[in-house]
Amino acid sequence: MIAISLTSNIKYNLKQYFEKKFLDKALYTNIHKNDLFYSGNNPSVLHKNGNTFESVANEWVYEQDISPPTGVEAPINVSGVYVNNTFYANDSSPYYPSPDYLHGRIVFRSPPSDSDTVQAEFSYKDCVIDYVDSDINNILQTQYIGNPDYDSNNVYPSGLERILPAMIIEPTIRSRVGRQIGGGDVIDERVTFFIYSALSYEKDAVADIVYDAVREVIAGVDYKQAPEILNYKGDRSSSYETYTQMQSNYFWTNIYIDDMKIVERTKINKFIYMARIDILLKIYID
Repeated sequence: MIAISLTSNIKYNLKQYFEKKFLDKALYTNIHKNDLFYSGNNPSVLHKNGNTFESVANEWVYEQDISPPTGVEAPINVSGVYVNNTFYANDSSPYYPSPDYLHGRIVFRSPPSDSDTVQAEFSYKDCVIDYVDSDINNILQTQYIGNPDYDSNNVYPSGLERILPAMIIEPTIRSRVGRQIGGGDVIDERVTFFIYSALSYEKDAVADIVYDAVREVIAGVDYKQAPEILNYKGDRSSSYETYTQMQSNYFWTNIYIDDMKIVERTKINKFIYMARIDILLKIYID
């Protein structure tokens, strides 16, 4: 059986650490039942697609250990849906709704009819974090960067299509040095973060939050031992623990953010701004 490797442990920790950091800085948008976009559309209204009803945004906030700034409303975790203004809790009859946090939708065992109005209150992450080999990055590279005429400024469909802003994690170079005292090895892991946005100030804001983490120490989680986060439906699993809890209960090793350089800020086509941050991690392995 192929197990979770050193590379995956590093990637998973970076993703969850910076997702929590972004959310603690209030990089999320709360959607309430009676909210309106500037266009006049109500973003709480979900649109039917088979047995699912989809929202305006993917990557809903599922985390339960967020500490937003003073005076900022906490993220909304989905507790159910409204069907024609009547509330139905998650997994309750007659519809048995269940949130799919990653794809920003509600999955129904018995879906409402096409004529019903289905709404949900939720929060979505303002910046998507994913890996260089992810579907998100594939869409980003082929539609937004490889096809500069693709109108990325006004794209807000559901599923995997809401891409920007996004931060892509790419491990690059690794070296290993033995420790003379106490044994074990020191791993020097170089990682690049690519930040993409349709707005220059969003790119700068994300890059500044990342850069503030230089010299911080991540209490790494051992994902070989940690419980499942989301289940096959996209809801929190029955064994769900927050990242903060897993750092304590399934501690792996400390990940030191030893150095960080913002090496590039540019506009790569008429729609997309990009910042590149090179990071040096030091990881002590027994």
